[in-house]
Amino acid sequence: MFLKEKKISALKVYRFDFKGRNFLIEEELEDLSWKLTNETKRIDQYTCQKAILSNSDKKVEAWYTKDIKVTHGPKGYYGLPGLILELKEDKKIVRFHKIQLFSEERFELKPPTEGEKITRQELEDLPAKLFNQY
Repeated sequence: MFLKEKKISALKVYRFDFKGRNFLIEEELEDLSWKLTNETKRIDQYTCQKAILSNSDKKVEAWYTKDIKVTHGPKGYYGLPGLILELKEDKKIVRFHKIQLFSEERFELKPPTEGEKITRQELEDLPAKLFNQY
């Protein structure tokens, strides 16, 4: 079981907002229900295990390694007991070919703090709102 966390993301919007404003979205992480399998394969020098996402309208298959102790992956997928090195989403595949790890001491990650706080729904409604302003 994984702890529920809050995720803060920052976006600078240029596509439909010509002001290039920064937005902050703070939201609870959704529970992703992974079914872990015993199937394994090698990606680069890592032994990976297969997991299938069961609470999605898409067919999602992930290959993760427990050798890298982070619970993240591409395209916003997370929650497995290791780093996702390959992700199949329907017919699309994201695969890491070269993995290079850096010391934690080299990076200082801080949640973003600058920007207008809005909800994800407000961000999705923003193009229509801006269109009606002009």
